[in-house]
Parts: sequence; structure tokens; C-alpha cells
Amino acid sequence: MKKIYAFLGLSGILLAFTCLYFLAAKRTVQLQINGEHLYLNSMDSSGGQTILPWQKEDGVVRFFLPSCADDKIYFDQISGQVFIDGQKADKWTGFSWETGKTYTIEAGGARQTVLFMKSENIPAIFLTTESGGMDAIHADKNHQETGTIAVLGENGAVQYSGSLASISGRGNSTWEEEKKPYSIVLDEKTALCGMNSGKSWKLLALYYEHDKIHSRLTYAMAQELGLFSTPNCAWVDLYCNGNYQGIYLLTESKKRNLDSDAQWLLEKTHKSRLSDTEEAASFTTEMGYLFQAEKTADGFLENVSDAAAYIQRIEDLIAAGDTAYREYLDLDSLARKFLLEKIVMNYDAMGASAYFILDGEGRLSSGPAWDYDNSFATSGFFSYTSPIESVPDEMTGWFNVLYEDSQFRSYMTDAYRELLPWLKYMLEEGIDACSEEISASVSMDLERWGMARNRMYLYEEYDNYIRYLKFFLSRRLNYLNEIWEIDGASFQDPPVTGEIHTVTFQSEDGSVLETLQVPDGTCLEGLLPSLDKERFYSSWFYPGMDKDYSAFVPVYEDLTLCARERESDEENTDS
Repeated sequence: MKKIYAFLGLSGILLAFTCLYFLAAKRTVQLQINGEHLYLNSMDSSGGQTILPWQKEDGVVRFFLPSCADDKIYFDQISGQVFIDGQKADKWTGFSWETGKTYTIEAGGARQTVLFMKSENIPAIFLTTESGGMDAIHADKNHQETGTIAVLGENGAVQYSGSLASISGRGNSTWEEEKKPYSIVLDEKTALCGMNSGKSWKLLALYYEHDKIHSRLTYAMAQELGLFSTPNCAWVDLYCNGNYQGIYLLTESKKRNLDSDAQWLLEKTHKSRLSDTEEAASFTTEMGYLFQAEKTADGFLENVSDAAAYIQRIEDLIAAGDTAYREYLDLDSLARKFLLEKIVMNYDAMGASAYFILDGEGRLSSGPAWDYDNSFATSGFFSYTSPIESVPDEMTGWFNVLYEDSQFRSYMTDAYRELLPWLKYMLEEGIDACSEEISASVSMDLERWGMARNRMYLYEEYDNYIRYLKFFLSRRLNYLNEIWEIDGASFQDPPVTGEIHTVTFQSEDGSVLETLQVPDGTCLEGLLPSLDKERFYSSWFYPGMDKDYSAFVPVYEDLTLCARERESDEENTDS
């Protein structure tokens, strides 16, 4: 329980004190003119940061402000008169705006309808590239640019300001989306947002994470389990060349917290993810497991072929069921990492971004916990009762054997019992506290990007993803408690609202086939209308995305499902 509050950041009392103490550090926001367009400048003694407007198809100009911005807009940099909704404004006393309300502002020949939104509670990062744009980076993930970076605390204090050695793209499937993830490298080692000092940092876009929480929740869980190499992380609002990019998760480098005794960092991965250089430093075991190997210190294994032979020796013992493998494995570390993967049901578990460490004594342990955007059933509607011995887990040849090892199982269940009080707290209070902490930033992000309509697009409302996160986690834990015979631990579904929701079943052409009225929180298992699966239809799916509906997902709002037509309909009809 010692870390139970660490995940939440500042407590309410500390946060209130900090806001009062740094009130004077709040940044004056001045509305200025560039040609015929309005823009904002968040001013400080160093000149401030420019915040450019973003315009939707509706013609309304949106300004997304960081937590540290003042609640007033000043016009003293604008020559001539300023009118707001037709009324002359006092340029020196400032204009107090309301979030979500639109205003017509006329100044210096510019006339625009403007909406202001402001973040709360989290820092802001302002990146400026040497080229002044992001086009070259977005066109090529590996393209690097230099630039500058400024990190402003939620209270307005400058945490860091200096040169940026490089910014580039990162990620795999997430890189294909409009909201991009990035890697940044500072000129010198610096501690950002309260984390450990380092040069290399990652900015995770959280685009697939509709709750914006579960990656950070998983990293916090890994730390609570004592997985020592887990990166620290913090939510931030990101601005690139003055353009608001959304809420991101700033994380330390995977190698930042490696033990000094680490000799090799091994990544279980897929060939498609490797560059030519990385492929040259990789090997495949007889079970078909591909590892990319990186030597982190001199030791008893000199080259990749030595590491490959050593890992093969371990695999041979595991395949033979010879418990002599215990001499080569840190079973406790591996059991705790396995437990983490099984709680959050990481789709990529042991498949990609699965890290291991070989230390100077030749022992293999779990490496940094990494890459959890595909956890909590976000990449396929898995049942929370998915068996331990099956997916998600590509290294079943290893871990199915280890799972039957009494020593491994004991380490795993002991760690699980230790973790349960923390999980209980997170379900009852912690997740809600995190959602409240980032809610203003999430609102801005959704206004800018909307929700990704793939993977787990279940609901229209953000709050319902928070409810689903708690629902899935509580159901998953209850299942694990049952199969591991953990007494005295039981978790409740999140509260229901008492509302009645309409579920509409229709054909792909939009014709309504049937409607159903269900109470809030209902799972449709056993309630779905039957389909003629032999001739016409294969399944119910969400319109606008290629995902079948899962009856394990609760209904938290009105829902429309389509009957998926078989390609052989015409042939079957003729018969």
C-alpha cells in the first residue's frame, strides 16, 4: 500500500496549496493579430509561447489553453478598438471567458467566432522544430529535426527550457493515425515532470485509449508489483509549433531504469517491426520466438550469437520440463510480469514489445513493462474470462510450462494477493480521481481529434469508457480470484444510473429489424436477436467499424448494431 497514492499525483490538499502558492505564476494570455487572424500568446518574462487557433468545419475558431493560462484574455497588444459580441471591450482590464461558450471578436480588421477551452492539473510541453512545421516528420517517421522545448508546470513554473537535440516519429499502428506519437531527445539529461533525469523521452498519443488512463494505470500496477525497470510517466498537454496536439503520456526511455548489472536487453518482437540494423542483431529460437538483442554492458556473453545460444539453452530446458531452468530464470520477476499481462489482458503480451534482461550472472528476468495501448480488451472484444493458458500470450511454449511450475505459481499468486488492496483502491477511488484530474484536458483532446472509430469504439461519451474500464477490471479480477481460489476478494461492477437505453438492430442498409429496451449496465448475452447464420448473416457488428459486437460489453447508452451480411447471400438464396 506504500505507493497507493503515488499514481494520483498531488492530493487535493497539496494541489489546492500549490495553486494558491503559484497563483502569481499564472500566465497572462494576450489576444493578438497576425494578418486577419487572431492568435494567443501565453506571456512570461521570457516572451511566452504562441498558441495558434484551430478551426473546424463549422467556422468556429478554437483556442486550447494550458493549465497555467490565466482565465482572462487581454487585448493591450492590439491597436484600435476590440468588440466582443458587438460590445466594446476594455483592453486593459481583460475579458473573462467561459469554457464552451462562443464569442464573436472583432479587432484590427479581423472578425472571428471564437471558443476557448482550458486544461487543468497537468503540465504543458511546447515543442518548436527548426523548420517551423511537422510535415517532414509526419511524412517519414524516421526523419529527425532539432528545435527547442519548454515544459511549463500546471502552475506556470518553467520546469525546463532549452534546445531539443531531435524530435521524430515513433510507434507502429499508432503512427498510422492522424494524432501521432513522438520521440524526443534533449541536449542534456533533465528531470521532466518529476521523473528521473534523462535525455530520451517518449510522447504516447493515447489515441486508441478512449479512457486515456489504462496505459498509465498499467505502468503504476507494474511499479506496485515491484517490476523495478518500469518507466515513470506523466500526462501532459502537447503543443508543436504553437498547434495544440492533445493530451499525451510523457514516459521515460525503456532503458532509463535498467539495473546496473543488466548485460543484454532482449525484446520479443515481430520481424515486420525490425529495421535492417535491428534484424542483424536478432535471433529466432527453435520454438520460433524472435528476439532483438541489445548489449547494454560488457559481460560473459560477447555477441548476439552467444546470447542466442544461451537463450536456446534455457528454452531447451523449458521444453523438456526440466526444472533446472530455475537456475537461469528469475522466476519471481517473470511471474510478476506474467501476472501483470494477465490482469490487463494485453493483446501484445509476449508477442511484441515484450522485454527481458540477461544480467551478469546469466539470469533472465522480466524487462521494462512497455506498450499497453492494446490492453483492457481494446484490440478485440475479449471475454474477461479468457483462459490463462491461451491468448493473449504468444510465448505459450515457455509460459504454459512455467505456469504449471509450483514455484512460479506461488510467486504469482503471492504477488497477486499483495496487489489486491491497491487494485481495490483504484477501482473504488483511484480511477475516478485520475479521470477527474485529466477531464478538462480530455475534453480539449476530444474537441480536437474526436474518438478513434476503430478498435474499441463502444461508446459516444468519455465517462462511459471510465465505467467500462472499471467494469472490465472488476470482472477480470473476480474471474482470476475464482480460478486461483483467492478467498475473501470480490469486486463489484460500477454503479448503474437507472436509465433505460434503446438498442436498435438493423440491416446494413439501415432498415430497422428490431428494438430492445434495456436497463443501464445490461450485457446483451442471451438477449441478441437470432440471425439466420446459415444463409444470410454471420454476426452483429458496430456500424462504421469492422468489429463484431461482444455480449460481454455492458450497455451504457443507446446503441445501434448491424447484422453482418454473408458474401454468399446471393448464392445461398438461389439454392
